Amino acid sequence: MHKQNYYTALEISDLLSPEEKYQIFQIWCSEYPRQSVFNTYKKFDDYICAMVNPTHYLVKDTTKKVLGWLVTVDRDNSRWLVILVHSDTQKLGLGSLLLNEVKYVEPSISAWITPHNNYFKADGSIYRTPLPFYLKNGFQLTDETFEKDDFSGTKIIWSSSPLHENSSNRF
Repeated sequence: MHKQNYYTALEISDLLSPEEKYQIFQIWCSEYPRQSVFNTYKKFDDYICAMVNPTHYLVKDTTKKVLGWLVTVDRDNSRWLVILVHSDTQKLGLGSLLLNEVKYVEPSISAWITPHNNYFKADGSIYRTPLPFYLKNGFQLTDETFEKDDFSGTKIIWSSSPLHENSSNRF
């Protein structure tokens, strides 16, 4: 099957419908590491509602089911992103499609990722680091990291202009 048969359109919005939000919550809980999963829909909803200046990018199939979601938000005087693609439609170009849309409107964008395969999803399967995906899409790994409880991450950044000196591509 061709990639374009999996989705009908890319939708961009400042707000999510309740149904879109619930579908994204379900994808979040199935695709992200256990350590970053919201244990209730209410906590996920609070997270979404607390976002500053969000722009949501949604890829849906012909039945309006969300296959992929990317949101950009203001944080620490820059734009940050969160991206999710349902495992059934990963490796079909949907994540790159979402990132490329953002690259048209944002001069730079940052995200936190886990640069290793040390975490597990809720179903017990290994959470594969998205680092190769981001490197393929022009992001660079920085030296900035965070640790919280039993979870850690590394900052990545994409910029349409050369990156600051404190950033480095380690790979």
